[in-house]
Amino acid sequence: MDYRTVPLSVSIARANQHPVYGEVMVLTLADEGGGAFFTIHDNNDANGGIRVELEELELMAIEARKLMDNVKGTSPHKLVMP
Repeated sequence: MDYRTVPLSVSIARANQHPVYGEVMVLTLADEGGGAFFTIHDNNDANGGIRVELEELELMAIEARKLMDNVKGTSPHKLVMP
């Protein structure tokens, strides 16, 4: 019998945080028969996190990059409006 490994989730933590016990965000790829989606939750989330479809995640990443570009080089309390 042949086996393979398939990574389906990744933990994202700050470098100074323990990857299991620290403040960790977990991104998981899932599929319940209606198409693939991601769940995002932290290790303290009792509500199961949120579900994001693949296309939504791509759009969210694009828009998040735009938002981050708006605040580069500014103080945390001052946004640069386009």
